[in-house]
Amino acid sequence: RSIGCGLGSLRSKRTGASGSWGLYMAGPIPFFGPLVLTRSGRPALQDNEVEYIIQPDLELATACEASGGGVLSLTSHRLLWVAGGKERAGWLSGVQRASLDARNMFSKKRTLSITLSTGFDAGELAFVFRNGGEDEFLDALHTSIQRRAWEAADNRARSTGFQASSAGISGLMRKQEQERRATGKLAEEAFTDLKALMGKAREVVSVMDRYKAQITSDAAASGANEGESEQMRELMLNMGIRSPVTRSSAGTLYHQQLARQLADFLTHSGRLKEAGGMMTLPDVYCIFNRARGMELISPDDLVEVATILRPLGLAMSIRKFDSGVTVIQADSHDDRIMGQHIRALASQLGSVTSVDVSAQLRIPLTLAREHALVRILLGLSCDNLTRPGTNYTHAARGGNDQPPSPSPPLTPH
Repeated sequence: RSIGCGLGSLRSKRTGASGSWGLYMAGPIPFFGPLVLTRSGRPALQDNEVEYIIQPDLELATACEASGGGVLSLTSHRLLWVAGGKERAGWLSGVQRASLDARNMFSKKRTLSITLSTGFDAGELAFVFRNGGEDEFLDALHTSIQRRAWEAADNRARSTGFQASSAGISGLMRKQEQERRATGKLAEEAFTDLKALMGKAREVVSVMDRYKAQITSDAAASGANEGESEQMRELMLNMGIRSPVTRSSAGTLYHQQLARQLADFLTHSGRLKEAGGMMTLPDVYCIFNRARGMELISPDDLVEVATILRPLGLAMSIRKFDSGVTVIQADSHDDRIMGQHIRALASQLGSVTSVDVSAQLRIPLTLAREHALVRILLGLSCDNLTRPGTNYTHAARGGNDQPPSPSPPLTPH
C-alpha cells in the first residue's frame, strides 16, 4: 500500500532462512533529498561543486506538493530548493530536459518545466518565475546538464596501472612537470571569459581541493613544528573562496547572499575569533577580496553588507567607535572580558604600551587604542592616548578593585 507521495510504497515479502515476513521499499523515489546549510544559511557545496545562479521568490508545483516564496539555486551538480523552512537538493543527473512555456503579453509570469528521469516520485517539476530571470536560468541549466560535471572523475585516481616511465625520481619529476603545465593551461583557459570559467569551474575547484589536501598531507608527513604549521594554515586560508557570490549569480539577493558568505568566511577556521572578536573594515575588505580572487567587491558593497549582518542573524554586526574607526564585531565579543585580558597583562608586566597590547592579544594597534577610548580597560589608567607608546598601568580606582561600568553600546553606522 502507498504511504505517501514521494515515499514509494511498502510491500511485504518473506526474508531470511526462517521465512519471516518483512517490509521493503518499492516504487518511485523522491527527487529532492536533504540539503545541508552552513552556519550563515548558505548551501554547503559538495566537493568540486560550483554555484552558478540563484533565483528568489519562485513557486514550485509538482504532483506531490506546491510551495511558494522559495529560492532556487543551480550548481554544477544539483538543484537546490529552499522554501517554507525546508532545504532540499536534487541531483542534475535525474533531469532529462527542461523548457519554458510560451510568453504571455498580458503577464510576466513564466513556468520552467523540468522533466525527470523515470523512477522519481514526480515526473515533472514546475517552477513559476514572476520577476524575470527565467531565460538566464534555463541557459545555465542546459549548460550544466550538457557538461555533466558530476560524472567527471579525477584521472589520476582512476589510473592504477604501473608504467616504467613513472618510476623513480625522474618519473616523479616528469609527473610534477606535466601537472604544472596542465594547471597553467587550465588557468589560461578558465579566465578568458565567463562562459569559459563556467566550463572550467569544476577543474579549477578540483585543483584547489587537491592542493589543499596535498598541503595538509605534506605537513603531517614532515612533522612540521608549530611555526611551520601556522604558515601552512595561513596558506590554506588564503586559497580563497571557490564559489564567490556575484551580482550575476545572485541577482536581487546579491547583498544578502554576500553577507552570508562573508559571515561564513569570517567564522571559518576562527578568523574573527583569532582577531579578538572584531576586525576593522579595511582589514575585512582586504582579506575578503583576496579570497574572492577576480570577483572583487567595492567598499560600498562591504558597508552595505556589514549593516545587514545583524538583521540576518549572522552572529556579528557592524560597530563604529567615537573616533570613526568602524569594525565588524562578533556578537560573542564582550568588552568586559577584553578589558580583563588587558588588565591581567598590565598586572603581569607592570606597565605595557598599546603596542604591547596589540602584540600580546593579537589585535591591531588601532583597536588597542579604541579599547582604551571607550573605557573598557578595566582598572587601567591611561596617560596619553594619542601616542603610539601610550603606557597602561595597573591601577585600582579609589582603592576599589571593582571594575567600572562599561560604556553603553554604540549605534551601528
